[in-house]
Amino acid sequence: MAGAWNRTRDGWMNLLYALDLDEVLDAVCPGKATRLIAADVAWWHRHSGGELDSNTRVWAQLSLPWMALSGEAPCTREIVRQVCLETGVDPETSGRNWYMA
Repeated sequence: MAGAWNRTRDGWMNLLYALDLDEVLDAVCPGKATRLIAADVAWWHRHSGGELDSNTRVWAQLSLPWMALSGEAPCTREIVRQVCLETGVDPETSGRNWYMA
């Protein structure tokens, strides 16, 4: 499900940029869906001195994507950018560009 959501989201954003309509993201910029990680893998990462992927912290602070699309909770390009900066993630070069596909 997470992969399907993220591919659909990327396609929608690519379409917005291709049509020069990326200002839509100023009104609604639904977040990505995070993938589940097995508990043993998460434990191993922490035990070996690692942490969860920094993008997980971004995801955890954003409105759920379906709530943003339904208008129940705000999630704009500026909110996404701000959360990325607050969590130490570069929103444009993190390897998972948060507001461009």
